[in-house]
Amino acid sequence: MLLVEKHIIKSSSSFFKEIDALAFISKNLYNSINYIVRQYYFLNNKHIKFKELYEEFKKLEAYKQLPAKIS
Repeated sequence: MLLVEKHIIKSSSSFFKEIDALAFISKNLYNSINYIVRQYYFLNNKHIKFKELYEEFKKLEAYKQLPAKIS
């Protein structure tokens, strides 16, 4: 069984713009990291170590835009 907590934030909420912007940046960060992992696997036929991955994604602009607690 999967438990999910769902929050619905209406566009009239005062937090909507901030949450929408953070979600957009978060999506971009996920896609960038996914690309790095896939390219490393295709080139080397093995998984990238987290330490190497962290060194790569902390340079990304999307990582720098998100608050430390989120990224």
